[in-house]
Formats: sequence, C-alpha cells, structure tokens
Amino acid sequence: MTADWYEDAVGFILRRYENSGTDRVSGVELLIEYFLERQPSLLQDYSDGSDSEGAADLYAKESIEGFEEWLKENKSHLVRVGRRYNWYSISGSESRADDDMVEKRTIDLGPEFTSDEQRILEVNISDLSAKDKLFADALYEKLLGLNDSVRIAKAALRIAVVYEKCELGYHEKTGKWVECGDKEKVIKKRGVYKRYKHAAVLAALSLDHKLAGECYLKAVDAFDAFDDNSSGEALDLIRCSRREYELAGVDDKAALLYKRECDERRKQSSFFEGLTLCLYKTLSSYGESPARVFCWAVVVVLVCSVVYFFCGVHASGDYIATLELSELMLEKIGSNVAYDTVGYWESFKVSLYYSVVTFTTLGYGDFSPSSTVVRTVSALQAVSGLLLSSLFMVTVVRKYSR
Repeated sequence: MTADWYEDAVGFILRRYENSGTDRVSGVELLIEYFLERQPSLLQDYSDGSDSEGAADLYAKESIEGFEEWLKENKSHLVRVGRRYNWYSISGSESRADDDMVEKRTIDLGPEFTSDEQRILEVNISDLSAKDKLFADALYEKLLGLNDSVRIAKAALRIAVVYEKCELGYHEKTGKWVECGDKEKVIKKRGVYKRYKHAAVLAALSLDHKLAGECYLKAVDAFDAFDDNSSGEALDLIRCSRREYELAGVDDKAALLYKRECDERRKQSSFFEGLTLCLYKTLSSYGESPARVFCWAVVVVLVCSVVYFFCGVHASGDYIATLELSELMLEKIGSNVAYDTVGYWESFKVSLYYSVVTFTTLGYGDFSPSSTVVRTVSALQAVSGLLLSSLFMVTVVRKYSR
C-alpha cells in the first residue's frame, strides 16, 4: 500500500542529494528530518507533544521498509536502495543538471525528428516511462548522425533511464548505462562515473561479475579524470571492482586492483599508516609478490655475510681443528674466523653459512658473534629473518589460494 507522503519524500531526497553534493544518504536520518520538517502531522500518534524527535525516529523506523520496497518498484531509476538503509543517487539531482545542458526552450531539431522524439529531450527525466522506448531509440539513432555531442549524451542518459523502466534483461540495461557513460565522457561531464557504477550494479545482479568488474573499473577511470577525490569515492570503486574480479575468478586483474586499492589507501591514511603501507609495498608489493620477499631475504643474508666476513665470527674448537693449521697460526688466529686470519675463501664460506643460520634462527652453536658489532648485526638479522620468513609464507598463501 502506497502512503500519501511517498512521492513528496522522493522530491525531498533528490533535493538532499543536490544540496549535499553526495550520492549517498542514510535513509533513517533522512526520513526523520523529512517528517519533522514536512509531515509533523504524521507524528501525532507517536508523540505526547514534547518529544517530536523521538516520535519521528519511531515512525521512520516503522515505515522505512515499506518505503524502500516502494522505491525499488517505482523509483529505481532515481534512487538505489542499498544495505543498512543507505540510499544512493542514480540520476536524481543530475537529471535536473542535465536539463541545463540544452537550453530551456522548445527544441527544434529539424523536420526529420518527430514531435514525440523531440519530447524525449524536453521533458524532465523523471517523467519518462517504458512507453517512450521506441521514440527514444529512434531519436538516438538520428542524433548519432549529427555532430552534437551534448545532445547525444543527453539522449543516451534518457534512453538508459527508459530502458531501466522496461521489462528487459540486466545485460541490456547494463549496456545502455555503459553507453551513456561513454557518451558523457566525450563531453567531459562531472559525475560520469555514476553511470558506470550503476551499470556495474546491474551486471552484478545478473551474476556477470567480470562485466561488473569492468564497469567499476571504467567508473574509477572516469572518476579520476573528471571528479574530486576528497570523498574517498575512488577507493570504494576500486574495492568493488577488485571484489567482482575475485568473484569472476580473474585473479591477475584482482591482484593489480588490490595493489591500486592499497596505493589509494596510502594516499588517504595517516603518516604512520602510510609509512607501514609503504614498507609493505617495498617488501612484498602489498603481499602479492613472494619473489620480491625472497629477493629481500637474499639481500639481507648477503649484506650481513659481508659484515661477518670483515669482522669475523667466533668458531668452536672442533671447527678450528678441521683447518689443520700449525701451532703458530693457531696461536695467531685464536678462535676468530675472518678474512685476515684464515683466508678469503674460507672466511667467505663461514660468513655465508653463519649468516644463513642466523637468518633462519637455527643456532647450531658451532659459530657465535665475536664482537659487539657482530652481536648487533646478528640480532637485527634474526629479527628480520623472522619477519621476512613469515611474510614470505603469507604472500605465497595469498597469491596461490585465491
């Protein structure tokens, strides 16, 4: 059953989109404001006259589900009902802005255009219906032959809205919204991304997740080109695109989008979070590259082995005995194994071995630090070995278990 205030509430919602500059509002909060401002008489049965805000809250929560069902059935071309009572603008405030793109007058396109075709461009977008489909298609085909990008973009939007109201498949509707976005990109119109975003929603409803991912990606590119990212909308679009590609099983594309998502998060994060993400990217490409982690592990092992090569490490008696050195040489080197005591090659082998054992935290006991410098480097290497080994396992699991 339709309440008397439904139509008036839709106008209130569209004005809110236009005045706030956002395409998402909280349904409960908006209805509370609407009842207090426009329909106080509806609250009489819920209030004793002293707590009108509490009455508005009760009435909004009681009526919102029925209102949302009505929106889905009758106003889906203007407002998209999301989860948790969030409502998104599709073409509400933009539709009035679109009317300003062509002069506010009777449009004379020429004798080859019928009056019904011209009416498609003249009327308010919310007044279009499924009955206008044939006229809209004919108008669009004729406009494509003219060099008038503005009117072509305007007609493309109106065709998309008309198709939205027709009993057609999601794929056909998706195609019209994508085409609408393509035509509006030609005239560099702000808010083009919303056309692709709506197309992605329709594609997802048809379970074509790959197409939905492509539409979200188009929305990202359009948003970057024509809109201000102060609202963080780009991050939401990238995340949605990545999830759709994951559902479609396109892992390579999903991995690239995850990196792009992390880059976007890094731009919007605090200093310390940004620093952490920067380190995460440097070490593992945001957890997407086991090869990069392995390369960093090799670098750490080699760099530390150079330190051990020059500073030397303390060797056990069993190892010294294997060198078969003279008593004079044994007295000279003691238990320190370095390049200037046992030679370059032997010192390199010991340093590399000790570096690998320290990195993996095995600790066999046959070699140990011989100085404060070596102790410090060994401790840092052991910690880095734990971190890089764990990060390597995480990246392997992440990359190959999608």
